[in-house]
Amino acid sequence: MQARWDILARIVALDSRIRSVASQHATVRLLKTTPGVGPITAMTVVAAFDDATRFRRSSSAGAYLGLTPRRYESG
Repeated sequence: MQARWDILARIVALDSRIRSVASQHATVRLLKTTPGVGPITAMTVVAAFDDATRFRRSSSAGAYLGLTPRRYESG
């Protein structure tokens, strides 16, 4: 049981640290205003799209992650 309590305490500490880091980043704070988007999701998006200006269209961003087919890709 002690190992379980130690793991839970570590999770609480890491969650607190994630929230602290997320509150300091302007883009993460902006993304968190979207319903259903928390600090982990927002930080993941910011890390994946480090420079969003390289995507001309939102569909290009989805294709970059492999979520949607490329614009001229069949199937």
